[in-house]
Amino acid sequence: MIRKTLVGQVVMLLLATTAAATAEEYWLRASPENCEIWSDQPTQGGDVITWSGGCIDGKTNGNGLLLWMRNGKLHTSFDGDMSGGKMNGKGALVEASGSSGQYDVVVGKFRNSEPKGAILFKSAENAFFVGQYQNGKMDGQIL
Repeated sequence: MIRKTLVGQVVMLLLATTAAATAEEYWLRASPENCEIWSDQPTQGGDVITWSGGCIDGKTNGNGLLLWMRNGKLHTSFDGDMSGGKMNGKGALVEASGSSGQYDVVVGKFRNSEPKGAILFKSAENAFFVGQYQNGKMDGQIL
């Protein structure tokens, strides 16, 4: 029963992330070049966003490190490839999980800021998913 519940939580977390991405879109500005980055979340007071990579046509592009700090704490980071202001290519995404001070991690390939293909997912609760992520669904082993 615990395993089924944990699997369900991981599935719901990934599906909720995908659903939120299609529900609303925000274009955030990152320092130092004022490049835009796509997000499914708006900024709040106290947010500071930086991008170390390139900027083409006003959008993040190339390989770099995105850091989104909220009130002095890490909210989101992405170390990898971006194009057109979205995660496109290989990378590692780290996102705060609620107010627990823990983080969810996705490592693999991304297309239009969504996991695509072979990925490793580690939830803040230490659930692991290793496998394929295709068409908004996981296909692999939950450890």
